[in-house]
Amino acid sequence: MQGEINPQIKTVKIGVRDLREIEILPISYGDQKKLSALIIAAAKEVIKTGATQDVDEQFMSAVLGILQENLEKIIPFITDEDDPQAILNNSTNNQLIEIGTIVYEENYKKLVALAKNLVGLILKMGLTEKTQSVLTKLQHTSSENIPSTE
Repeated sequence: MQGEINPQIKTVKIGVRDLREIEILPISYGDQKKLSALIIAAAKEVIKTGATQDVDEQFMSAVLGILQENLEKIIPFITDEDDPQAILNNSTNNQLIEIGTIVYEENYKKLVALAKNLVGLILKMGLTEKTQSVLTKLQHTSSENIPSTE
């Protein structure tokens, strides 16, 4: 009996000269836990800046920025490709942005909506210093789960 293909799997064409398709897989819960330190860093950044613009836009921007800055670490979690650096070297900036956007939409968009509501509540209540302390502790705990890539 053959199983169904996960509808969250997306294909992206990459290549500077010759295009080839790669599959972008959803991140498993276990791998998301390993990457949670990156998302907590985004939440801290939104709280630190005081959310002068729309919290949703600011949080999404922070998460997308972190995903894009850390694609080399994230690629092993989202593809079956053997060499993450080869993907980076053979992709254009637009293609990497597309990959980052897929990762965000398929794995973090709903979580960001929940976190955005929490951050908005925190900002309204003026609990930023105490929250920064809690997020720092969470980030430290979560970062221990990220494997070294060196």
